[in-house]
Amino acid sequence: MGIFAVNDMAGLEIAWARRKRLAATRDPAVRYVEIADRLCEAGRLGRKNGLGWYAYPDGARTVDPAVTAVIEAARAERTLLPARSQRTR
Repeated sequence: MGIFAVNDMAGLEIAWARRKRLAATRDPAVRYVEIADRLCEAGRLGRKNGLGWYAYPDGARTVDPAVTAVIEAARAERTLLPARSQRTR
């Protein structure tokens, strides 16, 4: 089981609450990826509500195009290429 599936099992709001508590002490020079925060803000809290990094229709974990869109939007904001594309340069 991968890290995103584990996050969905634990509940995305657990880590989100911690990130919010530590936000004031975060070093602004350190890269911060906001994708998980955006998922939580959209109400995607994991398996418990059927939406997290994955969608869980009928309890089965499936890739959700909505999450892919959030990732792609975050990538575009920073003009980043997917990891595979960066390796083939």
